[in-house]
Amino acid sequence: MVAKITKHRRVRQAAKYEQDKLAVKRRRVRLAAKYEQAKLTAKRRQSKRKKAFTSKRSSYSIEQKKQVVAYAKSNGRNEAARHFLLNGTSEKWTTETRRYTMKVGSGQKAFYPETEKKLYNWIIEQRMQGLAMTYTTAKFTMFDILEEPEMIALYGNSTEKFKASFRWLTLFMKRIQKSFEFSNIFNMDETPVWFDMAGNFTINVIGDKTVHIHRT
Repeated sequence: MVAKITKHRRVRQAAKYEQDKLAVKRRRVRLAAKYEQAKLTAKRRQSKRKKAFTSKRSSYSIEQKKQVVAYAKSNGRNEAARHFLLNGTSEKWTTETRRYTMKVGSGQKAFYPETEKKLYNWIIEQRMQGLAMTYTTAKFTMFDILEEPEMIALYGNSTEKFKASFRWLTLFMKRIQKSFEFSNIFNMDETPVWFDMAGNFTINVIGDKTVHIHRT
């Protein structure tokens, strides 16, 4: 009788052991499938990034730049260039992301290239219409451009940080490679009282022999 009970117990133990082995095997299969799925998902994401950032265009949208800059802030500029497969433009992007990630108060002035590009084009348009462009006009227009949704998406709420100083205008003109005549704003040997007045002075494109200003 004792031998029969022992035999039944061994049979049950053997059956339980086989069940445990089968459960472990199934668990391993599920984990392997989950791992392969994760690899496939990562591969698809990498493919999307490659498709988005390796096009034949020489320029990138603000949204794309925003993605790169956000990643660079957390992982470094070189890693961002590798992650987004920028290839030959990685060095250029390293420089650009350094500019984008400048912090106000770090000893360097904040630099908003996309905003200043729009300001530059706007000044050109106004001068083509014969309108006088003063420091005050440029300053308030710069603030207006910074408040545009696409600029907020790129730089955040920068209107409180941006310092529209005389130094900023000087650097702005240098950044656009002196495309504007600085001497047309006011005489550097005189008190710059006319700087904010739309009188006989205006920001103007270099090279124009005659500077026209419409009178109202």
